[in-house]
Amino acid sequence: MRTSVGILLLTLASLASPCYAQFTYAGINVPGAVSTLARGISYGGEVAGFYKTTACTDKDVKVPNCQVKGFKFVNGSYTTLMVPGSVSTAIMGVNDNGDLVGFYSKSQTGCSAPVHHGFIWYHTSVVKTIDAAGTDTCSSIYVTVPFGINKAGTVVGGIWSMSSTGVFANGGWV
Repeated sequence: MRTSVGILLLTLASLASPCYAQFTYAGINVPGAVSTLARGISYGGEVAGFYKTTACTDKDVKVPNCQVKGFKFVNGSYTTLMVPGSVSTAIMGVNDNGDLVGFYSKSQTGCSAPVHHGFIWYHTSVVKTIDAAGTDTCSSIYVTVPFGINKAGTVVGGIWSMSSTGVFANGGWV
């Protein structure tokens, strides 16, 4: 009886010992960037995110409030991505189809500062704007920020306020 209890305790002790996964780290640094943030990876290994070419002070690294450019990294090659007509594009997520989500800033007539818009950039190269009500005006401090997209094309994100004092979450959406 003691032997079987001893074997049981040894078996339990070996199962309880920490098992650590082995990881390999590889840098993601867009050439010419002063800062690169990878925001998502697809099952096939496509990495997407955004980068800065000049130093600036973000109030919140999760949602940049300075000019950035989007990128995807596939099979060892970087591709820069800017929503057409935008002055800034931040890619926040990618799905297994290669569809991208994020937000962009664009100059608009009558506005003193660029206006922010959410987007889906389909793998077919079609870009669709996503704006929650009231977030797409010159005077709005609120921004529609898509953070993720699944393989079925369902997008999740948040409504963020961007002001001189910082970036703050104001709710989520699907």
